[in-house]
Amino acid sequence: MPHENLVYLADTDNCPYGTKTTTEVIRISQNNTKRLIEDYACKLIVVACNTATSLAIERLRIKFPLVPIIGVVPVIKTAVKYTKIGSIAVMSTPNTIHSRIYKELIDTFASNITVISIPCKGLAHAIENGENASKIEKMVRGYMHPFLNSKFDVVALGCTHYTLIKPIIQKVVGDDILLLDSNKAVARHVQRVLQTERMQSIRGNGKVTYLGIDISKKHFYR
Repeated sequence: MPHENLVYLADTDNCPYGTKTTTEVIRISQNNTKRLIEDYACKLIVVACNTATSLAIERLRIKFPLVPIIGVVPVIKTAVKYTKIGSIAVMSTPNTIHSRIYKELIDTFASNITVISIPCKGLAHAIENGENASKIEKMVRGYMHPFLNSKFDVVALGCTHYTLIKPIIQKVVGDDILLLDSNKAVARHVQRVLQTERMQSIRGNGKVTYLGIDISKKHFYR
């Protein structure tokens, strides 16, 4: 979608969301959405956070009914499609794992297979703070340790931060484990909604505006 203007809001003031109360996440999400709509005239919002989606997206859609709001959730449906042994794992924040939406995803798409929920408390915060790769790897190994005897062949990454460290997670779980995230699926859904609602820009060069992030300090994991 090269003609669209993108506004990327990195909520560094409130990150991480994964250990906040539901009330806090809803309040923060509403404030951020209000800012994007009123100050930047955003015609569509992607809640690029599994925790905020799980806890706040229904409230956001009620409060801002004129703007399509798209969320991200752990790709349990896709993971079920790809597992060959009937067992998958989901890495996510504690809030997402304990949310109603997460339970509904399992009940709807994975009721006949084994789902191993791996809470990764503090991982998103460590990634956001730019911790070095060795510390991140040590944390991931710690999360995985209680499940060393569990069998699974697919891992769904249930936090958008985790996609930034996919090589580290792959190293820990092994090359025979498939890692899945929601990135491409969300992008395709955004395009479908824009086309269906006849909102897609078809001319001009789109620009990207970054809010609340210092790109020079951003840490990329290799």
